[in-house]
Amino acid sequence: MAAKIRWSIRAVSNLEEIYNYISKDSKNYANFFIKNVLSAIKSIPDFPNKGRMVPEYMDKNLRELIFKNYR
Repeated sequence: MAAKIRWSIRAVSNLEEIYNYISKDSKNYANFFIKNVLSAIKSIPDFPNKGRMVPEYMDKNLRELIFKNYR
C-alpha cells in the first residue's frame, strides 16, 4: 500500500505564498505551476524513491524533486 502524503501547515503556507507571488504577474501561470507541483507530489506515495537525495543531507530517506528551476 502506498504511503499517504501529510501536509504540514508550513508546506501549505509556502505553496499559497508561491501561488500569490506568481499570480501577481499571471494567474494562469500560477495555476499551471501549482497544478504541476501538486501532480509531482501526488506521485510520491507510489514512487517514494523518486527524485534525488538532498545534497546538503545525503540521507536516502530525504529526497527532493526538481521542477523547472525549483527544488
